[in-house]
Amino acid sequence: MTKTGLAVIYRCVIGEVISFPKELNYLTAISNRYGKVWIGHCAGDKSHPEHLVVLKRSKKWFVLHTKTNTFKKPDGTILGERLFERVSKLRCPVGKTFMVFEKGATNKLGIPNVDIYKCKGNFKGLGHKEHFVRIHHGTLDVKINKKEIGVLIITLESD
Repeated sequence: MTKTGLAVIYRCVIGEVISFPKELNYLTAISNRYGKVWIGHCAGDKSHPEHLVVLKRSKKWFVLHTKTNTFKKPDGTILGERLFERVSKLRCPVGKTFMVFEKGATNKLGIPNVDIYKCKGNFKGLGHKEHFVRIHHGTLDVKINKKEIGVLIITLESD
């Protein structure tokens, strides 16, 4: 809940209609409100499969420079399968604005299943500031209904 009593609605970053993707369903059982990790479920559509979305916040340095591959297993195999191809523009999951692909920052990072985008924020003064967004594609090593479920780990730059 926000200060005004309205619920916060997060949306997926991609969808058939780029300006109005599907809402994410909040999964209270596996989210950690106090640790600032928000986990939601996206049913998917024609542009991308069903997947989980993990939203978390971190400092700008982590978003741009950390070379940790979250989906790397101890034996060296990587579960990082892309859920959708890189596109030049996506919707910011927390605001009603678009994010632009940062090719230089993504190439400098050197991880094939990580994309970095820059959200310009909302120019109307409503509190949504300019920030970087790191999107990490991967899959879980767990099968649900005989298929692996995809995961997007979205790290938002915080102050």
